[in-house]
Amino acid sequence: LVVQFLKVVTQNIPLRRVDFGVFDKRKVILICGGVSKNQDFLTIPKTSLEVVKSIFIFGKDKQTIYKALNKKVPCFLTANIEEALHEAKSLSRDNDVILFSPACSSTDMFTSYEERGDKFKELLGFR
Repeated sequence: LVVQFLKVVTQNIPLRRVDFGVFDKRKVILICGGVSKNQDFLTIPKTSLEVVKSIFIFGKDKQTIYKALNKKVPCFLTANIEEALHEAKSLSRDNDVILFSPACSSTDMFTSYEERGDKFKELLGFR
């Protein structure tokens, strides 16, 4: 099983700005969530999520994100980043990409985006 893990955590990139097309037809399992700061997830077109296999959502605004995206892509609510990563790994298949792109602030769980990124790396065994 070969799964690529990527993270985009250096800034709060709105989900509508993530270019999933760079994955060249590989299936993406997205992990996102936190404090959405009133982002309108309904404006994300279904076509821009075509390569997204599923989304695991955690954090304060997970219900809001879930309601906006679940009709476009299968979404799953998780208690925290640990559960999101565990579930994403169990769903992944050969050649999938697990993308950690929170698309939200993490102030509900972490003191900074650096701490959030460090936690993701720790969970993957890179720290």
